[in-house]
Amino acid sequence: MTKKISLNFLGMAIVYFLVAAVLGTLMLAGIVTPTKMLKTAHTHIALLGFVSATIIGTMYQQVPTLTAADLHSKKMARASFWLFNVGVVAMFLTFVFTASSAPVLSASLVMLGILLFAYNILMTLMDRKGTAQVLKFYGAAVFYFVLASIIGVSMLLGYSKGMIITAHTHLALLGFVSIIIIGAMAWMFPMMVMRDLQKPKLLDVVFWLFNIGTVGLFAGFVFQGYGMLTKVSGVIVGLSVLLFAYQMFLTTLAKSKMPAAPKSTEAKFFKAAIFYFAAATLLGVLMLFGKGGYITGMKTLHVHIALIGFVSVTIFGGFYHVIPMLVWTLITEKLKDGGARGPSSFKELYSDGLAMAIFVLVNAGVVGLFIGLALSINSLATASAIAITASGVIFAGDMLRMILKS
Repeated sequence: MTKKISLNFLGMAIVYFLVAAVLGTLMLAGIVTPTKMLKTAHTHIALLGFVSATIIGTMYQQVPTLTAADLHSKKMARASFWLFNVGVVAMFLTFVFTASSAPVLSASLVMLGILLFAYNILMTLMDRKGTAQVLKFYGAAVFYFVLASIIGVSMLLGYSKGMIITAHTHLALLGFVSIIIIGAMAWMFPMMVMRDLQKPKLLDVVFWLFNIGTVGLFAGFVFQGYGMLTKVSGVIVGLSVLLFAYQMFLTTLAKSKMPAAPKSTEAKFFKAAIFYFAAATLLGVLMLFGKGGYITGMKTLHVHIALIGFVSVTIFGGFYHVIPMLVWTLITEKLKDGGARGPSSFKELYSDGLAMAIFVLVNAGVVGLFIGLALSINSLATASAIAITASGVIFAGDMLRMILKS
């Protein structure tokens, strides 16, 4: 049942990704006027709908695996699914069709779904049978997720002290999204490349530096704007990201556990995502030291290289591991009851060739979008956005095709 709940969240995340990608491309191409509320709708369907649903679905699968414990409550997981998704859809429609900046009811539904999810995960972590190194990343991410959602609702109710919007965004993207990606990648990437994680103790250093920097950034944005605390904290986050990238690089170069290590489709996406992570972080640090808090044009570059290059490419790679594995497990369990045999491996459920084509297309789109935005070449930026959307549509179709098999 837990596997099915995870797939339900991941399936909805794919739908949200398609909506966000198409809407973003239409706005960039000038087909749809990018009003303030439409941009807000786009941001929330991408971050809440696509990214958050992906992480929730993945954590519902990975946390029981890592803890060797049953999920605390399957009923609570189902309730979190409906509350979260009804809230996300209602919030998106409110932004698009009523131009309301205060969809408090829908945001409250989302927050209630998040609280149920957080409680469920934390109780499962408390019942853990093992002490996997990455579990602290999962626990910290849940804390930031709850805090970011509470702040989001308070903003809708009129609380807007200092740079609270910037603080809220960074708490969500760094504290919630990035820290869970670091933890999940530190666990999954060595498996994908069939190598041991190199310098395991370095991961603890990354954890503490990243958290110190994230908390410092949040406090700095709220109370100082672009003051010294914000700048120092940004440098600390940048250092932790570089250390993490270095650790993954060493892991890639390590001796394989097998005589001939198999090629990993998922690992290609992860390697590219780590590069974008470092690039987005460097841009962010440069913005902190730029005139007026940011260097002209870098804000847009920073946001897109972070959300599309780092987060989306990571999710693409993660999906090529998690979804086929969940589907394969469910198919195998069903066929076992009937005495039949299913695919010998989850990798038989998708085409490496198609996955490679998606990899090339999405990365060409990310690089092209970056250059187009940096040099103000709108035609290149638009064409690149279309390439990213096309890769997303093909990817989504491939993932949904597998999900329907379960």
